[in-house]
Amino acid sequence: MVMDIGDEKPERLRCRDEEQGKLMEEIFAKGRYNWDAMFEAYGNINNPDPALATAVLSLAEKCGKVKEAFDVYAELRRRKELTARMCSHMIRIAGRVHSAMAHAMLSDMRVCQLDPTPPNYLALLEIYKKEKDAEGARILWQEMLKDSVPQTEVLLCSVMSVVAKSGDVAGTEAFLLTDCPIITAHFNCCLDACHVAGDADSALRILQEMQAANCKPDVISYNSALGALDRAGKGKEERDRLLEDMQRNEVKPNELFVERHIACVLRIPQQGVELRPEMLQTLPQEAMEEAKGILRQMEHLKLRNTKLLRRVKELLEADLDAEPLSAASPEASSVDWVKVTGKDDVGSSIEYFWDRRSGLTQWHHPGCQVNETVAAA
Repeated sequence: MVMDIGDEKPERLRCRDEEQGKLMEEIFAKGRYNWDAMFEAYGNINNPDPALATAVLSLAEKCGKVKEAFDVYAELRRRKELTARMCSHMIRIAGRVHSAMAHAMLSDMRVCQLDPTPPNYLALLEIYKKEKDAEGARILWQEMLKDSVPQTEVLLCSVMSVVAKSGDVAGTEAFLLTDCPIITAHFNCCLDACHVAGDADSALRILQEMQAANCKPDVISYNSALGALDRAGKGKEERDRLLEDMQRNEVKPNELFVERHIACVLRIPQQGVELRPEMLQTLPQEAMEEAKGILRQMEHLKLRNTKLLRRVKELLEADLDAEPLSAASPEASSVDWVKVTGKDDVGSSIEYFWDRRSGLTQWHHPGCQVNETVAAA
C-alpha cells in the first residue's frame, strides 16, 4: 500500500503489510471523525509498520491528541524506528503544549541520531509564527546556519514572515543579505513588516528596490503597501500613486486587495467589527464616490463578493440612495478613465475624460474612479 499525504517532501508512505495498508488508507480517507476507532485498531497491531505509525501521528496532529501521540512516539523511539517525517508531526503536536517543547524535539532527534531536515525546521517556524515569537525564529535561523542546513527559499521566507509579524522592518530586511536567492515572496515579507509597523515610506522604498532587483511586485506586495499607507494615515493622493504603480506593472487586484482599498477609503476596520450605517454617515461624499468606483471596478473584473464588500455595497445603495451598482452604465463600469488636460487653439485650458478601454471620450466627469491625469498630446 503506497500513499502520498502531501508532506513537505515528495515522499510516499508504503506499508509492507497489506492489512496495515488498508488501515492506513482508512485513516486518511475518514480522518479526525474516526480517531477512537483508528487508534484502537492501531493498538491491536503487535508490530505496527513505520508508515502506519506515521499515519497515526498525522491523525493525532489533526485531532489534537497530544498524550496519545507522545505514547506512540515513545514506543517508536524505543524501537528505534523514528523518522524525520514522524518528527515533523511531533514538533507541531508538541507546539500545542509549548514552543520550548517543540524546539526540544530537534535536540531529541539528534540524540536518536536523526539529522533535522528543512521540513522539521518549517514545522517549528509555523509554531513561532502562530505565537509571533520573532526572537525564537531568529535563534532557530542561527542554529540552522550553524548546522549548515541548506538555506532554501521556503525556509528563508518562513523565518522572515515570523519576524515581519513583529513589525521589525530593519530586522526583516536584514535577511535579504543571506546567500539564498531572493524572490518576490521575500520582499513581500518586508512589505508585511511595513504594514504591521505602519511604515509607508519604507514600503514605497521596498517596492522600488524589489523592481530594481528584478522581482516583480504582485497583488500581495501592493496589498501590504496599501496597508502601510493606511496605518501611516496617508490619504487619497498617496493611494492613487500606489494604484498607478500597480497598473503600470499590470498587477490585477483580487478580492482581498479590494477589501483593503474599500476599508482605507471609508476608514472602517477590515476585520473583526460589524459594519453599521452610522460608520459611514460622517464621511465626505468624495469618499463615498470613490468607494462606489472601487466596487464597480470589482464587478468589471468579475471578482467575488466577500462579506465586507457585500455589506459595504448594501450600505452605499441604501444610505446614499444610489442606483444599484450592478446596474451601472457601460461608461461608469469602465475601470480605466483618464483625465486629459490641455489647451485649445486660443490658449484656453480644457479638460475631458477618456476611457482607454473603449476609446470613448466625454466632457463631464464619468462618475467613477479616474485612474490617471495626462497632458493632451
